[in-house]
Amino acid sequence: MSRTVRFGCSGINWRSLGIYISIVSFSLIVGFRWDVGVDYMTYYELASGYFTQSQLDRIEPFARYTAQIVYTNGLPFYMWFILMAFLQYFFVVKSVDRDKGYLLFYAVLFYLCYMLAFSMNIVRQAVAFSILLYAYNYIYRKKIFHYAIWCVIAALFHKSALVMLPFYFLANLKLNISAFFQILITFLFFVIGKTVISEFILSLSNLWILIGYEGVVNRIEDQVKTIEMGGGLGMVFNYLKYTIVILYSEKLKETYSDCGFNVFYNLFFIGICIYGVTMMDMYLSRLSQYFLVCDIMVSSFLIHYLLKVKKTGINRLLGIGLNLLIVFISIYSLSTAQEWKFV
Repeated sequence: MSRTVRFGCSGINWRSLGIYISIVSFSLIVGFRWDVGVDYMTYYELASGYFTQSQLDRIEPFARYTAQIVYTNGLPFYMWFILMAFLQYFFVVKSVDRDKGYLLFYAVLFYLCYMLAFSMNIVRQAVAFSILLYAYNYIYRKKIFHYAIWCVIAALFHKSALVMLPFYFLANLKLNISAFFQILITFLFFVIGKTVISEFILSLSNLWILIGYEGVVNRIEDQVKTIEMGGGLGMVFNYLKYTIVILYSEKLKETYSDCGFNVFYNLFFIGICIYGVTMMDMYLSRLSQYFLVCDIMVSSFLIHYLLKVKKTGINRLLGIGLNLLIVFISIYSLSTAQEWKFV
């Protein structure tokens, strides 16, 4: 229950106040950054009105119109970045605001660790990720119309969000696949991605260079080199964490059956399989993020279970320690990837 302190006839809901302060703080800190993120200067030009009409036509409506509102009214360009940061964070908070409020702290923590780098590098798509994370709640509530509407809204920021429409039906399935076979499937997708698919992805990268995207590809590769220095270790810990989640998945489904864990887990599992075969390519791997954004919820459920439900045992210590290591690696990678500057 939220703590309320009354002064005269008014009251302060400290939980709500804390949420509002965190949303505003995140929006301002991320919005006021300068030249942090792979596509920052492209979006700077968009928000400053430097795009030609043909360039504007390739941008989805909400992202385009909000940028036009900013520069046609003489507002500073960073107002657009503040708005995008606000939407990204707001919908993450809304994802746990109703029946999963006890997960709020964990969800915010894992969002910052897992998605902050994406939110600065692929701004429009990151907004779509957050909107869809909120939309997934309507899958387990069996409100297909609400889900479809939010998918369309997400697509108005990045059209690729429409690929999630058919997953309304797949996400609700209750599959009885043992933990062993889930781990085996994950491993097989990883091996296929590192061998067969990697050669195919490489040929696609060469094709992009041939059609004139060499500068963009080189710029992105240069800026992710620092992240990749810790990426091997981070990937190992991620897959260890995936294994722990899979091992605990049945217990988590039983414990949080009323909170939609099954839906978030199904999408998460699809995501780690897709990630295994696409992680060698910086563009195709973004598709997996529509599923892996559910890692925010799945990890939150896991930590809550280990801390509040299963309070003893070596597995509890292992799970908590592993997630803390992932948090540390994420923060370290983000802090060393690029120097933070502000306008």
